[in-house]
Amino acid sequence: MSDEYKLAPRLLTRRQAAAYCGASIPTFNKWVLAGVLPQSVSITNRWDRLALDAELNKRSGLNRPESAEDAFDRWERERAKKQAATPQLRTSDGKVFKSKWR
Repeated sequence: MSDEYKLAPRLLTRRQAAAYCGASIPTFNKWVLAGVLPQSVSITNRWDRLALDAELNKRSGLNRPESAEDAFDRWERERAKKQAATPQLRTSDGKVFKSKWR
């Protein structure tokens, strides 16, 4: 099989999981015992790469819902806030004045 079709394994050995997290094996063991990282998958003695990612994302703040706002959503929210803060001009009969120049 060529290298381009090789998949990264989902279940990692302790050594692979430690390397994946950028830690030595003793440090990885301490993090698992302290609950910083998840335990191995039951009866396998292997760590789920996605579970490691999920826990690291949670601890680094990447799972916050606020981070899901993209640039357009932010622009739209700021624009609505500015429009709400801008006083509306009214005609003498109480209708909102709409300028074609705005």
